[in-house]
Amino acid sequence: MTYEPLSPVAVEAKLRALVTALTQAQQTLSKARDAEVDAEIALMRARDEIAKAAPKVARGEFTVAEREAWIDTAVRDEWEVLRRAETERKNAEDLLRVTRDQASVVQSLARGVDTAYRLAGAA
Repeated sequence: MTYEPLSPVAVEAKLRALVTALTQAQQTLSKARDAEVDAEIALMRARDEIAKAAPKVARGEFTVAEREAWIDTAVRDEWEVLRRAETERKNAEDLLRVTRDQASVVQSLARGVDTAYRLAGAA
């Protein structure tokens, strides 16, 4: 891997690209949160609907745990959509965090490059 010195113009270009990336990452996170909420609402509505047809709890028949297991099995697809939406939201949070960290590193580099160019100009 070779090291290419950065000029102030190159640093500014990197910072501008990171501002765009931060905006896109935030928008992705917002959409992922919306999708997660939609999936959670769909799961709860499906649970409510299927609960109407669920076996009734009674002594010597179904237990509460059996009834809940029956409902969980019936709404497995909606649960899976929710789990995937949660994963997408977490991935979007990770992307935003990493992009923010990269911007911080480039800002530190910018200060060093600025100092180096000022000293070189002063010599």
